[in-house]
Amino acid sequence: MNKIIAYKILEDDFRENLVKMVNQSIGEGWQPYGDLIVYVLSNNSYCFCQAMIKTD
Repeated sequence: MNKIIAYKILEDDFRENLVKMVNQSIGEGWQPYGDLIVYVLSNNSYCFCQAMIKTD
């Protein structure tokens, strides 16, 4: 089993931007970890978040 060596959370107000960030991170050796999280903010806008990991 691979060991997690790094962890980060990507976030953006726009889903399309987050998709680009996730794809760029995958190209750099990161892997999505867990589900996409969507928060509704107080001004009725959204925040999209994705945890990413690197393994050895």
